[in-house]
Amino acid sequence: MVPRIIFCVVILMGISNTEAIFTYMMLEEIQAEITQLRNLIQTVNNNVVNGVDKNVHTTYDYIKGNFGQLSRSLANIQTKTQNFDNRLAAVEKLLKQMEQRDVTNRNLINTVNENVVNRVDEDFHTTYDYIKVNFGQLSRNLESVHTKSQNFDKGLAAVEKFLKQMEQRDATNFQRVIEIQNNLPIILWKMENKIISNFSAHDSDISSTVLPNEDFNSMKKEIMNKISTVTNSIGKIENEIVKIKEDNKQIKDFHKKSSQNLESLKTDANNNQKLFIKCDKKLENCNSKINNKENEEWKINITKACNGQESDVKKILANAKLLQNKLDQLSQKYDQSIGQNYTLQKEDHSKSELINYIKKTHEDTIKKLNGLSEMTVNLGAKFVSNSDKITNKIQGLNRLDQEIQKIAGSVTDTKRKVELGVNQTLAEVSKHSKAVTACNGQESEVKKSWQTLKFYIIK
Repeated sequence: MVPRIIFCVVILMGISNTEAIFTYMMLEEIQAEITQLRNLIQTVNNNVVNGVDKNVHTTYDYIKGNFGQLSRSLANIQTKTQNFDNRLAAVEKLLKQMEQRDVTNRNLINTVNENVVNRVDEDFHTTYDYIKVNFGQLSRNLESVHTKSQNFDKGLAAVEKFLKQMEQRDATNFQRVIEIQNNLPIILWKMENKIISNFSAHDSDISSTVLPNEDFNSMKKEIMNKISTVTNSIGKIENEIVKIKEDNKQIKDFHKKSSQNLESLKTDANNNQKLFIKCDKKLENCNSKINNKENEEWKINITKACNGQESDVKKILANAKLLQNKLDQLSQKYDQSIGQNYTLQKEDHSKSELINYIKKTHEDTIKKLNGLSEMTVNLGAKFVSNSDKITNKIQGLNRLDQEIQKIAGSVTDTKRKVELGVNQTLAEVSKHSKAVTACNGQESEVKKSWQTLKFYIIK
């Protein structure tokens, strides 16, 4: 309809232009064309009126037929807006909880940092004081242990030497005893042969008349006495052999016990050396171990807190993404329902308001999520800066320790100098004491110098 009207207007404009330009045309032709245009305009108006009536009736019938569906769609839109409001309230509640958690985490981090710094300072000072107090005792104990170990080594060497000598003596005595045991029957056999040979050589000289009975008895007694002495000597030798064997057993047992004691002493010495080596290593690595342990403990605690916070933030982000997807789906559905029912102006107005509300809430949620991400980044930067501060404090404490040692050395030097000055002044006072007794004026000067020296010592 509209293009036809535009076409007619264009034709009229063309005709007017032709009337102005082409004045040589005939009036009849112009009138015919005007009548044709009038007829055309009337037909156009009739068509427009008929089309409007038809469109009005069709739209009325469409609204009348689809009124229930439109009311249901409006009810669905209202329920969806209520659900959206409820979800937005839940999101706001979650954001408030996140803010509260952030505040609690910040307080926890501050307390952890303060506790870590205080514990590091206390542990460093306690370990430093303990080492400073007991360092001399430990060094003396190590020196005494070293001297004792040296003396123990010397004693062990002497015991080993004595045991070797005892073994040599035992071997020689044992060989002698074996020789005596082997030679006893030969000696007895030789003695017997010698006696028999002596008797057999003097058999011709012996006669019953020459040798009286008394001499024979005395001779018999002498022989019996000699035999008894020989048997006694043999018994004594056997007893001595038994004693030597028993002594040899006792010496062997003593040697075993001494060797066992020596091995146990060696093991104890090795254990003591290992223990003192461990003590030295522990004393050397005390400061570094304490610092590393403290750093590891607070780092583990902070990483645990960060991991927990990171997991919470991830959960919230996942929930926010789900909400965003649902909101997008809602907006798409809402757009579809509004596209189907575009004839209602109220729906268009509510659509625009709801879209603006959704956009605002979406922008607010994005801003809050960005704020949360920035807060997590700031927290990580604060953790790094706090760890750097703690390391700097530890380095400063080490420097302070060095300066304290330097001051202690300078104090000892000043004490020595003061002692030397006091000794020199005492020597000078002792030299001039006789002259002081003679001169009272010099006594006052000495008192003044002594007071000034006391003043310098007190300083």
